[in-house]
Amino acid sequence: MTIKLNLIYKIIIFLFIFLTIDFVCTKLIFSKILVKNLENIYLQDLDNRISNKDYKYTFKNNVEFLSKYKDTIYTINTNDLGFRDFSSSDLDRTQEYIILIGDSFVEGVGLNYNETIGYKLNEIMGFTFLNAGVSSYSPYIYNKKVKTILRNNQNLKVKKVLLFLDKSDPIDDFNNKYHELPQKFSLKNESPKYKKNLSESFISYLLLKKFNNFFEENLRSLKYRYQLSNITDEDFFSFTQNQVNAFKSIGNRKSISSWYTDEKKWTDMTKKKLMFSIKQIEDLDKFLKILNIELVVVLFPWAYELFDQSAASVYQEFTSKKLFELNIKTFSCYKSFQKENILDQLELIGQSFQFADIHYNNFGNQVFSSCINKNLNSN
Repeated sequence: MTIKLNLIYKIIIFLFIFLTIDFVCTKLIFSKILVKNLENIYLQDLDNRISNKDYKYTFKNNVEFLSKYKDTIYTINTNDLGFRDFSSSDLDRTQEYIILIGDSFVEGVGLNYNETIGYKLNEIMGFTFLNAGVSSYSPYIYNKKVKTILRNNQNLKVKKVLLFLDKSDPIDDFNNKYHELPQKFSLKNESPKYKKNLSESFISYLLLKKFNNFFEENLRSLKYRYQLSNITDEDFFSFTQNQVNAFKSIGNRKSISSWYTDEKKWTDMTKKKLMFSIKQIEDLDKFLKILNIELVVVLFPWAYELFDQSAASVYQEFTSKKLFELNIKTFSCYKSFQKENILDQLELIGQSFQFADIHYNNFGNQVFSSCINKNLNSN
């Protein structure tokens, strides 16, 4: 018994000494290099993603700062409207513009500017597209923001507004209680202070976490290869990494996709939420028509819709029909991402989406921008 107790004491003392040394080394060396940078990036986001009384939040004007999405750090520049742009310069007010309004897909979270939909459209079409999108925006905010920008910048020449309607939009409109029609928003910044997690306090924990993530990712890959084998009767090891990674995007954000894949949820709740969002789009369309500015709504797929195209057709048919009834121009970019063969479809999903995420990557935005170019030119 005494020997066992001595062993336990020695283990406790060893762990205490080890963790103390780890903590001190992390504090003196590791924290100064990595954690300080992460904290600095967090503070840059807090400082430059600012509150707005008319449309809740936006970017600060004429700034350059670093932002972080998951494990990706990227640069954001804004022009004098607070829109994401290639530089932090003022706009040329003699030019005519097309405004892009949307959420994180349009902002381009996790992407540098030359990988975003705004840059791709400018590169392909030769027009000047302005990126007014910000993460977590939704139609109530689209409506408020575009109206406010145009009212406050009457010398801004705008030919068209492209509104990117996202699957998360109706849910965000309700979760943020925009359905209660708030007229003004608080300018108080309620974001919490930066809080270090254990992996930023102990190097050993960070390494353990990295190893665990690596192990889990490989287990998931094996699981998806097994599923693919059952679906296609192909050899377990014959699938490409893109085809395997596709499943990691397909299964992402189920808290949102379930609003569209659960038939009862879709019928009882989602359609009602979607109608509120469409009402906001209708209100914006009426406002723009007075200014002789055309509104065009763009529909685009998430990965789960490319894998389950029956879910995609239900959403598209309902939304397109409602917008058509309101005489609002709408086009869909679903076909640009759809393939007939299941393996070709999975390959394209893996190529087009950020790893284990709902958002398009550089290649995905290239496909997306080509679709937009085709539809705008056909009109």
